[in-house]
Amino acid sequence: MDFSSKQNELKAYLKSDDNIKICKPFIDESEKLEEIKNEYLTKCRGIYCDFSNHISKKEYASDSELHRGYYCPDIISDIVIGNCHRGKLYKRLTSKTKPCFEYGFDIENRLTVVNFPGYDDHEIILNDGKSNVGILFSEDCDNGNIEIRAVCKCMYDDKMRIKEYVLANYWSDGELDELTVEKYYYDEVGIKSVDYFRFCYISLDEKYPCLDYKQYTFEHNHDGYLKRYTETDLTEPKLYDLYNVSVHEVTKKYKL
Repeated sequence: MDFSSKQNELKAYLKSDDNIKICKPFIDESEKLEEIKNEYLTKCRGIYCDFSNHISKKEYASDSELHRGYYCPDIISDIVIGNCHRGKLYKRLTSKTKPCFEYGFDIENRLTVVNFPGYDDHEIILNDGKSNVGILFSEDCDNGNIEIRAVCKCMYDDKMRIKEYVLANYWSDGELDELTVEKYYYDEVGIKSVDYFRFCYISLDEKYPCLDYKQYTFEHNHDGYLKRYTETDLTEPKLYDLYNVSVHEVTKKYKL
């Protein structure tokens, strides 16, 4: 099958009722986060100031590929996506230290504020028991305009292990860039599997919803550390004759 035929097949699938049905829960989820974004557009600056005035402890960290750096709840990116660099905490600051993240904790030792030194970017974290919502925003110093760049939601189980992590990134015009959803499952040893979804809209002759779906299953060694994981690509449609299951060794030391 040539490229144009595959493109036509993809377009036909994206237009299909099957694709719309599969994407519907993620369209609904993106709309819920859109509501949060709109609600806090005029509130986030005031909440940020209030949280900043009640910080009891600060910590600093180096650069990272994760949106919240060292304290980002996104586990799967850290483990499987090229061993994504989480960064490290600084034990102390010196004249040569150039932190990329400044974390602010409240009196109950909950992370409530993240600053990005050198940038007009901030994140507020709204904690509510077994869940929290993070709102990442930028402020234009010239006109005071607020732009919300991302909204994330993290939910935990009774053992305070991450159960679901959802992140919506937005373009500068406020439109959705992409939505990622991670669902975590555990057994008596530790983390058992993760369902990883990436949702976005593809512009062809018009905008179509599109969903990528990968599943990760994990093995532990006799000491309880992660040993390897299997990645299975469950994205539809299968347009290319590629082997969709691969096994990878875990090269960092994780006990999850």
